[in-house]
Amino acid sequence: MSVELLPTPTDEITGLPHLILPYDVEPELSWDDYHHHFFPRRSLEPVLEKGASRDPEDLPLDTLADLAVRMSRGQLLARGVHMEAHRKRGGPRLPKTLDEKFNTVVAACSGVVSRFALDVRLPADKALVYMDDDTFAKVADPKVLCTERAFYDRPANYRRRVFGSFLMRCSLEQDLTQAISPRVIDLFLDAVETNNEARKAELGNLILKEALEVRLAPIEPIHRELRRQGLVQPRRTDLRTATRKLLHNDARPRYWSVLAGKLLTAA
Repeated sequence: MSVELLPTPTDEITGLPHLILPYDVEPELSWDDYHHHFFPRRSLEPVLEKGASRDPEDLPLDTLADLAVRMSRGQLLARGVHMEAHRKRGGPRLPKTLDEKFNTVVAACSGVVSRFALDVRLPADKALVYMDDDTFAKVADPKVLCTERAFYDRPANYRRRVFGSFLMRCSLEQDLTQAISPRVIDLFLDAVETNNEARKAELGNLILKEALEVRLAPIEPIHRELRRQGLVQPRRTDLRTATRKLLHNDARPRYWSVLAGKLLTAA
């Protein structure tokens, strides 16, 4: 008879799953595994497995959102600890709406992390353990607590394409006419109509940058407060800088036509 696993708890302050607290295991099991914090994979969109091998820019936004959440954070663990975590715990509560998924991806990728970690050896009512400064610095080090990187057979830039596409497409879901100068919009649409590629690139990228900043604006004060409380990884930059690093410049031309269509529709 199968035993129902306890869920991985989500931190009430950060809104993200608690880390797994590393511990010593037998030497033959002590090699590094990457543990996704958002699992199990099958609980995400049914087409995710198939979609993961396709161009991120071509995926439906809902599927891309689930893929971005899946890839947004995990940690390197000794295999013994990784195996024990999956033996004792099921996955965390997953974000449901597009806004929740956007906020989750931004928080995870910008280094937000609880000071409490899950010790899977302990009883459920005592499993959350506070990490002192030294432990936190070690467990939350960006070298071991990070986005999914080169742990799978994918192109090196695949991660940035997933995150960049997700962040940009979410940002374009907004009503940009309330945030962007009408003159800038008119100049951009004129550049599109006249096929002025240089001007289209200049203004298109400017609008994309502004769209992302508008989308991040409500999250910024929350991130600053979390940093003040010591709930951001060591050596992490501010929210905007951390988020911009996820963008893939080569994909931006794909969004100029999408942007033009949305602006024309809103006009």
